[in-house]
Amino acid sequence: LPRVLLLISARIRPFLGRPLIRHVVDALLATPGLTEIRIGIETQAVAAVREALPKTRTPITFIHAADNLADSVYAAARGVRERILTPT
Repeated sequence: LPRVLLLISARIRPFLGRPLIRHVVDALLATPGLTEIRIGIETQAVAAVREALPKTRTPITFIHAADNLADSVYAAARGVRERILTPT
């Protein structure tokens, strides 16, 4: 079963009337067999992003973003042994 790692910036940019993160998460939630979504994000943006996300039974975990994309991916992927999808 795939796990999904999602990395975003601290900004919640609108796209077609909703935050872009909402569109991405909705698409990921339509993935058969999805077990978890991990979001690499700046601490100060967690509350706003959480509010923009849909209610779901799929666990969504927030991981503190590093100073660069590569280290953020590494931090969010820690401990995952399944396949990972990383949309950026």
